[in-house]
Amino acid sequence: MTLRRSITISPMKRIRFPLCLAFGALVLGCSVESFASVPVITSASTTTATPNVPFDYQITTTTFTATGLPPGLSIDARTGIISGTPTTYGRSEVTITATNADGVAISNVTIDIQATFAGWQQLKFSESELADPDISGDLASPAGDGIPNLLKYALNLDPHAPETIRLPEAEVVSSDDVDYLTLSFSRLKSATGIALLPQVSSDLVEWHSDSAQVATVSVTDNPDGETQDVVVQSTTPLSTATKQFMRLRVTRL
Repeated sequence: MTLRRSITISPMKRIRFPLCLAFGALVLGCSVESFASVPVITSASTTTATPNVPFDYQITTTTFTATGLPPGLSIDARTGIISGTPTTYGRSEVTITATNADGVAISNVTIDIQATFAGWQQLKFSESELADPDISGDLASPAGDGIPNLLKYALNLDPHAPETIRLPEAEVVSSDDVDYLTLSFSRLKSATGIALLPQVSSDLVEWHSDSAQVATVSVTDNPDGETQDVVVQSTTPLSTATKQFMRLRVTRL
């Protein structure tokens, strides 16, 4: 008697019992009949990565190609392993094609390259700069523009260049003939490990960030795929406040 069961075989994976493999079907006892099986991709459809950190993703089936890979990653056509070191942030929609003698299977995987402050530091600073907290530390400002590195990470700014023109901007916006104070800024979408808190105050002493006092007006993805433009607004009309201030606070989680 010949027993056949469908299984998923990972390339290079050790199998501890006798088997014969015929296009993805397991046949115990090595009594094999010739039959066809178009390859099936069963890998996860979403995965994450971090810039400057080695990455690999195992595709499970036969002969492989991939299009749309982010910079720094490549595919091994024999093993189906996508590997490398990502060099940028963002989300990539990758098309994977697996081929054997009986057909072609196509699947998609989303590679979400997430940012961490440590990874951002690795991308932006040399080894000697990383060893000097006065250059690469959270509160350091190597460009001399007074903007700390942690804020530049959050806003996707260059730590070595003056970037004051790209700081959050406050302005008065009218809605239904009522004036409100708003704050606009651009943030790194994939930034992790931090919290961005738009805050409002009437005296520069007590600051508030709850939804009862600060409302999100809009969040818009930018064409670069890495950043979002955010607009927030004080919920208190300027006509009822003698003074009003807004700021963006960035803290580590």
